[in-house]
Amino acid sequence: MRIKLSSPFKISELISSIDVKAHALSKYDSVVCAICTDSRLLEVGDLFFALKGDRFDGEDFVTDAISNGAIAISKKMLDGVITVSDTSYALLSAAAFYKSRLKKLKYSVAITGSIGKSTTKEFVKKLASVKYCTHATHANYNNYIGLAHTVFSAPENTEVLVVELGMNHLGEISTLSKCISPDIAVITGIGTAHIGILGSRENIAKAKLEIVDGMNGGPLLIPYGEPLLRHKNAKSVSYSSSLSDFSLYESDNGTYCFDSPSVSVDSIATSITAEHLLFDLSLSLSVGCLIGLSPYEMRLGANMVNSNDLRQRLIRLGSYSIFDDSYNSSYESVLANFRMLRNLGVKHVGAFLGDMLELGGESEKLHRMVGKAAYEHKLSSLYLLGKYAKHIADGAISAGFNADRIFINENTDAPDISVEQISENHLESELILFKGSHRLRLDRIADVLISKERKTQ
Repeated sequence: MRIKLSSPFKISELISSIDVKAHALSKYDSVVCAICTDSRLLEVGDLFFALKGDRFDGEDFVTDAISNGAIAISKKMLDGVITVSDTSYALLSAAAFYKSRLKKLKYSVAITGSIGKSTTKEFVKKLASVKYCTHATHANYNNYIGLAHTVFSAPENTEVLVVELGMNHLGEISTLSKCISPDIAVITGIGTAHIGILGSRENIAKAKLEIVDGMNGGPLLIPYGEPLLRHKNAKSVSYSSSLSDFSLYESDNGTYCFDSPSVSVDSIATSITAEHLLFDLSLSLSVGCLIGLSPYEMRLGANMVNSNDLRQRLIRLGSYSIFDDSYNSSYESVLANFRMLRNLGVKHVGAFLGDMLELGGESEKLHRMVGKAAYEHKLSSLYLLGKYAKHIADGAISAGFNADRIFINENTDAPDISVEQISENHLESELILFKGSHRLRLDRIADVLISKERKTQ
């Protein structure tokens, strides 16, 4: 990445804010106008962070970066280098320093969770933007590089900063939280994503609760009725429960009402209908309440929230349609999609399901449970891709699913098999959910089906 800064700073200011082992700089008072982590994008005067990636190690390009007129943050001790012990941590520390330069910033909102964090982030962004200059995480930039990208790309007049925090291991969210120092934190839920790494839902909850580590006593919003999430500053949020601190519920005239300790808002109109998305909206309205939105502003923001804020896409392909929500997958998100699509009143709802990854010893069990749920939600067809396809099929057939409507492709290197299975076996007017872990890239198969349909027109 290369980010041009809206608020340039002096190297001397940065050095006093990060953990520096040594430096050998003749440009101690030079001004940094851009942050760069890709040596191919460097320009004179940039600050280059030598990060180690999956394919390249930035340390191999430090000499080139200096030769091209940049200043480098590296583990090396060379002229033109600010030497640190950990360049990734230095990047986050620099981001924290840069956040402190955003003088108009009023609120930092951090969001994590096993399901719905990206949706909630987009909803919060839409609501906050009604009143404030709002900047938010782009796409799924929720790791340490993504968080730094979000902070460094914030306009100088940012008033609300909304960040999404992801993790694979214990300790990651703690580090991110200490960088962003959120005023408000949100945990959207505790599911089974990454259970293969963390071992249990209890450990997943422990990892998510690290979001408070960088806070200074601000509120933590959590789902009502989740026993694994306990904290002295926690406030519960629900869709349709009057027992929670914050709640969204449907009124008699088809609009919604929102209740909180400080404000009640009626006549909220939204195009969102799925229950899990209404819960995300409730979380977002709760944040809106905490950042001082008026009832009018909350109504206006909620009315602006719609399916365009999601990564999902509906694709009509002549005799059938695809509901592509293939960006990622977990047991909880698959079930949420099953419920939503069945409630649309469509005659035939099928599903093209790829493996759910990082589930460890729970993998076979959870894939079988997905198959059972497919039967319980009366799905018409199952098109299955991946190592765990047979386990989804076993769960479905054991529950009573028609085996003739299950099509398996265990070879993820041969997506063309799945393309043919769907093309040749879909039912008339069938709506097919695409859902699988990001690594399987089910969206590519959707794109092939789109291209194939266009060629026949």
